[in-house]
Amino acid sequence: MIPVYTLKNQIEAQVIEHALREAGIKCLIRTFEDRAYNGIFIPQKGYGQVLVVEKDRERAEEIIYNWSK
Repeated sequence: MIPVYTLKNQIEAQVIEHALREAGIKCLIRTFEDRAYNGIFIPQKGYGQVLVVEKDRERAEEIIYNWSK
């Protein structure tokens, strides 16, 4: 799986995950939350990443781009 988008927060993660799954695209949300450090890396790295299979990359990027407009 490859990263296609860096997430800003948990709400954005849920909305994008739902949109991709509705389109039949399998995705994984990988968060950068680290409970031991109380989320210290989120301001630098973002909330997390959306990962998809290589063959779905273009379609996923298009869906995310249209959503984020």
